[in-house]
Amino acid sequence: MDFVRKAALKQSVNQFGRQLGLSSNVTDSLPGGGGGGSGGGGGGGVSGVAASISSAFGRGDDAPAAAAAPPAPAGGWGASTAGVDPPANYPPLLRLFYVDVDALDASPEVRHPLRVVHTLFIGGCWALYLNFVSWLVLLIRGLGDRTWTLVLTSAFLAGAGSLGLLCLYVAAFRGAASSSVSVQAWALGGLAAVLPVTAVYAFGGVWVWNGWTRLRHVADASGRGVSVTWRFLSVIESLVWTALLVTTLYAGGEWWRFRARTPGRVASTFARGHAAAAAAEAGGVPAGGPASTIEEIRARYGVGEV
Repeated sequence: MDFVRKAALKQSVNQFGRQLGLSSNVTDSLPGGGGGGSGGGGGGGVSGVAASISSAFGRGDDAPAAAAAPPAPAGGWGASTAGVDPPANYPPLLRLFYVDVDALDASPEVRHPLRVVHTLFIGGCWALYLNFVSWLVLLIRGLGDRTWTLVLTSAFLAGAGSLGLLCLYVAAFRGAASSSVSVQAWALGGLAAVLPVTAVYAFGGVWVWNGWTRLRHVADASGRGVSVTWRFLSVIESLVWTALLVTTLYAGGEWWRFRARTPGRVASTFARGHAAAAAAEAGGVPAGGPASTIEEIRARYGVGEV
């Protein structure tokens, strides 16, 4: 009777092994599993069955090494780029940063705040160079001997301000491409810094600022009718900078609401495409559901034929 029980146990184990996709005779290769061994041999067979079943799931001591999965970034901008550095493509000629609006979520709650910041970026650059052109025109018109210093100063501020606005737009893009509140805070902080600058350009009347208060101080000191040109340029600059001041306030409100929502589905298609390519290259099964077959288990854990 002891022999019959061992034979039945052997047949049951072999059938269970074939269902797992193992070799047809599991107990033949296990310690104590071949033939009618002693009681100790039978115990070894049972422990060997457990080891083989564990190896099928990639947990045995003799299981092949699992395929190394690409490291997942913790969050923030790295999460939106799958932990790699995309090629710089913006601005078109300088190529200093990576910006691809088409890679973002197409919903208005993601695109609209970024579009407002882009409008501020373009308008601010035009306004800064308008200030430079205004002082250049006044220099040509003969405003004074020291006007050239204001021309150089406005040129420097135009270049530095344009770079600052570019960084603001890039920070806004990164904030829109990630679900990290800390990354989005950079754009919000940049808007807070731009707000007083636009206010000074819109209302200032000293140094290089041709704001609304400049109209009260313009005088025809040279006697060549320069004040008319100066007043005209000041009105144009004041209108442009006032519009930018309103745009900055509106962009700050939109970005504050966007940061409060923090949608989790704004990860860029760059990240999704890179993750899919990495999974395909590794030969693994993408995450999203439990493995239901032995083939999926082997593909996920890198386990070959046993």
